[in-house]
Amino acid sequence: MASGGSEGHESNGVRTLILATTGRRTGTPRRTCLIYGTSGDDFVVVASKGGADEDPAWLKNLQANPSVGVQAGTRRFTAHARKTERVIPIVLLTPQD
Repeated sequence: MASGGSEGHESNGVRTLILATTGRRTGTPRRTCLIYGTSGDDFVVVASKGGADEDPAWLKNLQANPSVGVQAGTRRFTAHARKTERVIPIVLLTPQD
């Protein structure tokens, strides 16, 4: 945040953005750093919470209020968040040693 996005946006080919949501219960502004991709003009983030059984808090916040702020590199903008119908498979890789 201190660099205005000119530093820290990409590391080893992995791009991150800052998602600004509003707490669904408290109304408190929240910021979350997320890895993202793009699809056309859209920015794509995955709400996996590292494979946990429950959704991350930021997803619950944007479901309550889909108006969000985004900073990707030096670009800052408001966006409307929408969940896709995609169900992401979880795959276990079991060592065979």
